[in-house]
Amino acid sequence: GGEGEGEAARERAAAVYAEAEASFRESGQKDERVLVLEAWRDMLARGGSEAALASVEAKMPKRVKKRRPVLGEEGEAAGWEEYYDYIFAEEEAAAPSLKILDMARKWKKQKVEGDS
Repeated sequence: GGEGEGEAARERAAAVYAEAEASFRESGQKDERVLVLEAWRDMLARGGSEAALASVEAKMPKRVKKRRPVLGEEGEAAGWEEYYDYIFAEEEAAAPSLKILDMARKWKKQKVEGDS
């Protein structure tokens, strides 16, 4: 037994977590990916290196509240529902234009409200 065995087991588990996280990232399964990252982070928090823990924490997404239209049985608009989405670092890096679009939308809204 001893410390070496625990380290080897942690390394094997980390390899499984890394593979699962990559698979969910490629298939776009955000909720599943978050669950894998949380479990991986918890394992490292109980006995991993600071560097490994920091690298997993860096992969954790931002949780944002969004709204989407709800359709009734006939396909008609039936209001809005709020839901949580996860924004991962690579998505933010791939879409700096989203921030520009958001700023443009706010500017246009202010302009329209100012003109009336």
